[in-house]
Amino acid sequence: MPPLDPLFKLLDDFKRLPPIPRERRTFLQIIQCAEIHWSNILAFFLDPNEVHDMDSLFLDALLKGHGCGPLSNVEVEREHHVPATATMRGGRIDLFIKSNQYLIAVENKIDAQVFGDQLKRQSVYINRRASEEDLEPVKILLTLKPPPPPDKLYGFSVLRYESLIDRLARQKGDSYYMVLKKDLLETTRKRLKGSSVMKPVHIKFFRVHTKEIMGFLDAIDKFRGVLRTKTSELQDLMDLGHSNVKRVPVIAAQAIKLKAIDARLRYEVSLKSGPKVQPARVRVFAVISADGWKFQFKRFGHTLTLEKLRTLLHHCFPQVKFKEDGNSFFEAKKDGAQGVTVNIFPFDAKLPTVQKHYKQLIGELATNGSAALQNK
Repeated sequence: MPPLDPLFKLLDDFKRLPPIPRERRTFLQIIQCAEIHWSNILAFFLDPNEVHDMDSLFLDALLKGHGCGPLSNVEVEREHHVPATATMRGGRIDLFIKSNQYLIAVENKIDAQVFGDQLKRQSVYINRRASEEDLEPVKILLTLKPPPPPDKLYGFSVLRYESLIDRLARQKGDSYYMVLKKDLLETTRKRLKGSSVMKPVHIKFFRVHTKEIMGFLDAIDKFRGVLRTKTSELQDLMDLGHSNVKRVPVIAAQAIKLKAIDARLRYEVSLKSGPKVQPARVRVFAVISADGWKFQFKRFGHTLTLEKLRTLLHHCFPQVKFKEDGNSFFEAKKDGAQGVTVNIFPFDAKLPTVQKHYKQLIGELATNGSAALQNK
């Protein structure tokens, strides 16, 4: 473990920093819009016959500079199939637009680069289809990513997203869909420039204190190792003997994702709540952190509601206090100095003492829980 004085100074310096601003997220960021969904939205706006009341705003922006006259009889298709030939394998075109005069292929690249001979295969197909139908081919690579070199474009023109959103600044259309358009453009801008919520003072802090931060993270990792050792030793002491109880391993990555410096041991208790009904499942956790040991009851699956879990715990443990936290309950105790606390045993408590209490909690629930659910 590194010396503690530099770590305390590091924390003091960090506390003096202004809060890191929270980034305002767009709707498309919230739903984690992938490339396929992005193309679906574009297909909607590119179709002048759709209900957005923007006419050909998106289509005109897409085709600007191609010398295309007014389009009529426009049809927009997603994931157009490109059949394989004797010399080329098949594929799909993201956006396939057909009009009275033009056949337009749009390859949309948000997350991925162009791969292999993708554009070559699409180009050969579009040229052949356009010739057969006496239409003029237009091939566009719409991309957030750097395009391939010119000799790998095979007749595709490159349209960068920053150019497209500049062309779409004009306000026009149904107010309902204007919100979606605005969100699409703002999301695109964010993807282009990246996250910028950190202020220079935060960046300087990480630059100046890189060594201390790495030491601090190493200390946290070592402390997590100590906590995992304690739960592993507690597990070795557990001998439950109930057929309706099983241990559920805790994946280390999941524990870190909880944004808590602790370690957990968990057992799942299956309870019969009635004939022809899926068993109700309750997971009972022993959680160790620097504050000590605490015990958590959490419903798992859809059979058990929060209200039923509350009733179940009060029936099985009538003398025990519980503190509700979201979809789970922590066993609590009365502390004269602190009020109600959920830390039942101190950090350095003897493991046999912790094991005896944890085993009693699980055993009582496993033995009497089914009857409590069935109101017997």
